Amino acid sequence: MKKLCISIACVFAAFSLSAQDTEPKKLEVGLRFTPLISGVRSIDAAKTVIKTEGASGRLGYNVGLMANYNFTPNFSFHTGLGYVNYGYNVDNSLVKIKAATSAVEIPTAFRLRTPEVGGMPIHVRLLVGVNHFILVGASTTTTFKALSTTTTSKSMADLMPYHLGLLAGLGADWKIDKVGVIDIGFRMNKGLTEIAKNNSGKSTMNYYGIDLGYYFNW
Repeated sequence: MKKLCISIACVFAAFSLSAQDTEPKKLEVGLRFTPLISGVRSIDAAKTVIKTEGASGRLGYNVGLMANYNFTPNFSFHTGLGYVNYGYNVDNSLVKIKAATSAVEIPTAFRLRTPEVGGMPIHVRLLVGVNHFILVGASTTTTFKALSTTTTSKSMADLMPYHLGLLAGLGADWKIDKVGVIDIGFRMNKGLTEIAKNNSGKSTMNYYGIDLGYYFNW
């Protein structure tokens, strides 16, 4: 995945150097909503992936502000401030678990854009960087099927207060006069650091989502 991101970034950089568009605003600020599906990847001390019977992804969302500081028309620094809800589900013959976690997400990434496509104010863009997550809440509901009992915990004591993820995104933006810039794309987070405390192996959080964004016309 890292090699693929680097290769794509090199292609976009070549496009950026070969042509330049009309100078955009130095600072762009907007809103983003990203419906997503998330899950946890766990490995043991021997680096073997742990497969849990009945484990599945969980639907969630990411909503907040986004901003670009444009160094050139085709190269910028991307950041923002978001609230992300993610987690995982398990449903097998023994137990049913619904785990949801919420965090403040701060992306720090480079954004590369192609020149205008077909002479229209549309650009294909690439994001490559890291996400910083600050834990703000957690809830785990566990149902033991044999006992027909359900317990709910909202403790964050077993979770790391901060974790890090690799950010990669591919999409397009479309400038509409007197309206602003519409931004649509695909975004992924690949967990880089541990999310659980006192873990003999390693558990990381991943998600995949669809960006629906708008930059203000100011």
